[in-house]
Amino acid sequence: MKILVDARIVLLPVDTIEEKSLLKFWSSLVDWSTDKRLVMGSETLRFVLEQYADRKFPESDIAFYPRELRNEYRRAFHSLISRQVDSTARPPRRSLDPAYVGGNRESEVLQLDISGSVGNEVVAIATIETSWSRMESAVAIDPAPPESLELCFEPHRQLSVERTGAIAGIFSGQRLHIVGGKASEHVVEAICRATGLSLADIEWIPSEKGKKPRDLDKRWGNLRPGKDIALCVTGRIGHSEARAAKIAAVGCGVVYFEVESVNEIAVRLVSEMVSKPPAAKP
Repeated sequence: MKILVDARIVLLPVDTIEEKSLLKFWSSLVDWSTDKRLVMGSETLRFVLEQYADRKFPESDIAFYPRELRNEYRRAFHSLISRQVDSTARPPRRSLDPAYVGGNRESEVLQLDISGSVGNEVVAIATIETSWSRMESAVAIDPAPPESLELCFEPHRQLSVERTGAIAGIFSGQRLHIVGGKASEHVVEAICRATGLSLADIEWIPSEKGKKPRDLDKRWGNLRPGKDIALCVTGRIGHSEARAAKIAAVGCGVVYFEVESVNEIAVRLVSEMVSKPPAAKP
């Protein structure tokens, strides 16, 4: 999983020589350099090196800092420029939404790196807020591919694709057993999208108030800890049946949740399992 570098992360601000601003820039560069997901597209790298060539960077720009800081800044810069991902495509100019407003040349090299890095596991852009016309979590790209990339404004921030992968890892190898109400296509699809479970991983015992679920004691009598998750939709089942479901699940030692409505299932599952995942899987 890789994150493309916006040139403005690496280029010194040209609109100020204020010591505070420069120290903030260098501190930010050091922080970004520790995020090993970052890579620099070949077009951005070429542009950055051109900008610094006449200034004998980094020595001329860090000469007045204490030696320890000079070494730290030098290492951060060279760490970032050493992580190159080749850009091979030369597509027509792309439309970005929100628009990139960090400079025409910076925009041009970023567009080339976006298109040229397709297939290289690039999922986001490491950038700063002032590079964009408005704050968004992702930038849409036309023509695709890619259709979009996340915008990452802080080093080490977890990306949504990473969160999705982490959640899928939590639910990997699990089976979900639901009692109460009945399965509906949109609810089951929402569960699958949120958890990474497949349709085959979900068993739903239909039930309504006044209509007992069939064979609940048998079907929930052999659930396995670390493998099975039990969930009861209490708003769609009788009190005695809900109690029986809880006793069966707790008796087997499996993770057990209750929700009032079927529409709560997907969100509640993720919330509970992320905060309290099963201790172990067999």
